[in-house]
Amino acid sequence: MKKLYVFLWLLLFCEQLLAQNRGMTPLKNQSERRLALVIGNSAYEGKPLPNALNDAEDMATQLRALGFEVILKKNLSKKAMEDAIIDFTSRLKNYSVALFYYAGHGFMSSQKENYLMSIEVRTNFDEAFAKNSSVSMGTLMESMERASSPTKLLFVDACSNNPFRSWGRSDQKGLGAVTVPEGMVAFFAASPGQEASENTGKRNGLFTQELLQQLRKPNLELTELIRNTRNRVKQQVNTQIPYRVGDLSDVFYFQATEDEPKPEPKRKPDLLPYEPEMVFVAGGSFAMGSNSGKSDEKPVHRVILDSYYIGKYEVTVGEFRSFVEATGYLTESEMGDGSYVSTGSIWEKRRGINWRYDAGGRKRSSSEERHPVIHVSWNDAVAYCKWLSSKTGKTYRLPTEAEWEYAARGGKYSEGYIYAGSANAESAGWIESNSEYKTHEVGGKQANELGLYDMSGNVREWCNDWYSYSYYSSSASNNPTGPSNGTGRVLRGGSWSISAQDSRVANRYDYSPESRNSLNGFRVVLVP
Repeated sequence: MKKLYVFLWLLLFCEQLLAQNRGMTPLKNQSERRLALVIGNSAYEGKPLPNALNDAEDMATQLRALGFEVILKKNLSKKAMEDAIIDFTSRLKNYSVALFYYAGHGFMSSQKENYLMSIEVRTNFDEAFAKNSSVSMGTLMESMERASSPTKLLFVDACSNNPFRSWGRSDQKGLGAVTVPEGMVAFFAASPGQEASENTGKRNGLFTQELLQQLRKPNLELTELIRNTRNRVKQQVNTQIPYRVGDLSDVFYFQATEDEPKPEPKRKPDLLPYEPEMVFVAGGSFAMGSNSGKSDEKPVHRVILDSYYIGKYEVTVGEFRSFVEATGYLTESEMGDGSYVSTGSIWEKRRGINWRYDAGGRKRSSSEERHPVIHVSWNDAVAYCKWLSSKTGKTYRLPTEAEWEYAARGGKYSEGYIYAGSANAESAGWIESNSEYKTHEVGGKQANELGLYDMSGNVREWCNDWYSYSYYSSSASNNPTGPSNGTGRVLRGGSWSISAQDSRVANRYDYSPESRNSLNGFRVVLVP
């Protein structure tokens, strides 16, 4: 038996040796392999970057958790950078996903070429010496392009400042425009010509800090992850907008959990024109309400919810129009002025401007069809849900008050913001201070942790529950649906004519179910 073990060990050793001679490493599921090269350069003479090593180490840790084999390198000379890149790209033929991450100094030359600096670059160098001690980004991308990996990603946390104009990472002269090969996505800390925040006093640079936050969330498609990172950075430093260039031939997820459906990054081609785009909300528990808000938000109480889907956006003019035209519901005479499709402000209507989209009004545009529908009552919204259910064979309804707040808070990925996805009301939605007193196209502001839009602005949203002041915290803790009767229905969220204080996710409203108002709209829930 001992001889058999020795024979098997020798057989395995020989196979490994042969594989190395062929320049490859055997793996059972080769198509799923991911390889990353992570470089952090910090020890620059005269211009050190305190966060760069932290950025590289934390990125390496996170990528390993996402199934990457990681090559981590720190404080490299030019030759060491070149050797690491050559080793990395030569191994890519055995991997389906290739990722390069760099934190450090960079610059754009007078010939508009971008370079990543080794730690050999000194402040007294002229351009020729600086280029001779740096790695060309174009060469890096060309080397990656030759590899057969179908998914190629670059993340670069470097402002690429020209060292001959004060080359610190926070200098105003930033990256030049970049062109990437087909099948590659590059994501940079700042747009061409912009500065990138070093995030003084924090462990990571601002870009990497926010990128890491998004990488930790499951079920984010690459485009959504990039958009979320960009919005988070811009929210904190409005002079820095991360820059993405290039595209992949297919969708890419860093992680997709088995217990949750993978969300679709785009509307399915066979989705009916009136069917809303939905986002999965994994069930869980949360603290509902606020002890620092209005009296009807108190006390904070624990609520447990099953999983459900909720509309990514508020129901739009175009979606609601499909219902009206198909059923004849809410004719102009019933509505009074056809204002369910209005996108103008109430102040403009008072000056006599016609904002209707019926035969007697002005011609509608595709962008106006993407505004949230307003002037719809709770009864109108319920009628729409019933029609949508009959058309699709699925069960649509209004969200319960608990479902609405849980989704607005970000579900189990909540980061504890008082607005939907932000500590800043104007970043989260269109409210009184930034709306110009009118609605705006859905999805124009920052998404929350679940990828939901406009839950703290644009229009207030009807919920299914009867409103109650006293019953609020005493209802069932599991999937509460509110009291069995009442005089008013619940509205949640801010609107184009409401203050930041009243746009908090915990804020509640009480309205008659027959009321039609220019501030009110709705979104739908899909029952699994």
